[in-house]
Amino acid sequence: MAAQPRHLHWAIDDGTGLIGVISVKPDMGYWLAPGHHGKGIMTEAATAIVADAFAGGMSEIVSGHLIGNVPSRAILTGLGFADTHMTTATHCPSGTTVPLQRMALQAATWAARHD
Repeated sequence: MAAQPRHLHWAIDDGTGLIGVISVKPDMGYWLAPGHHGKGIMTEAATAIVADAFAGGMSEIVSGHLIGNVPSRAILTGLGFADTHMTTATHCPSGTTVPLQRMALQAATWAARHD
């Protein structure tokens, strides 16, 4: 990643093929294949993406998680994201409206945690 210009979308490949994606456009979003959950893969990827985004001059990154998605919340809070507000979103698989916790991470907060 360091040899490439700043990107907005990344693929996660464990050597066997695509297992996940992560992006920062305009919000940070991510998905990881269920068989790869709980291994620290998304935490590692998200940490690299957040560091890259702030090194590239972003001052804030916004994201969010569906209510009840404890692993996704743990990734975001572990990175330093803080709750901002509740909203709703359309859940793509079901087409239903679901509650969504919005969160944000400031560059200054990230820098203070990683100095």
